[in-house]
Amino acid sequence: MRYRPAPVLGAAFILLPFLSASAGASTIEALFVKVTPWMWFEYSADGGANYVEEIVGQYRWTRTGGDHAGPPQGEFFSFCIEISQNVVYQQVHRFDVVDLADAPQPGGMGVGAGMGQAKADLLRELWARRIGDVVGPQTAAAFQIGVWEVVYDDGLSLAEGSFRARYPALPEVALAQSWLDGLTGNGPFAPLMAMSSPEYQDHLILVPLPSAVWGGAVLLAAMAIVTRRASRRAAAAMAL
Repeated sequence: MRYRPAPVLGAAFILLPFLSASAGASTIEALFVKVTPWMWFEYSADGGANYVEEIVGQYRWTRTGGDHAGPPQGEFFSFCIEISQNVVYQQVHRFDVVDLADAPQPGGMGVGAGMGQAKADLLRELWARRIGDVVGPQTAAAFQIGVWEVVYDDGLSLAEGSFRARYPALPEVALAQSWLDGLTGNGPFAPLMAMSSPEYQDHLILVPLPSAVWGGAVLLAAMAIVTRRASRRAAAAMAL
């Protein structure tokens, strides 16, 4: 990958592994309602040798059960992170809630089980920067295309590498590329997890941290800043 999360931000999100560990064994049962907003587009997962036409957009769900505590509840949305499997309209699916780095499972289409931390952090940054821009079919498609580029390629170019889109023929593909070009690896990062299943398509979901956990993360970040400043002062004093 071209980008890595900055070490300083790692301190602020040190509690994410705690959330992952507690949520990893929990489940969500949800009814897949529809994809909306959506568009058609063509993608290739083999470097442009073959293209597949696919609906791309925002997946809509209604939660029906599972022992995962906290969000998402009721109606919620997701984005696909596994193009080798499917979900079924108007059917209840059961997913494990897992750390994003451990999804998709089993993978396929050139991707092994688990995308790894670097790609997971890129998705967290993409979500934090651009989810507010998803307001219609073109922007929903652009976001989903960007997600697939991160998961299914080792770069961030929709015109090169394993995963490709019909770039730049479609406006949403060009928009997705501009969003990918804006990723720096420095955040901000959204608290994302994955709904994962060996039988069904894995999905990217927002799992907001409880306020107490956010408070702990902010405190850790503040402590890291204070420690760095104290270290600089000590170094300056020694230099006198």
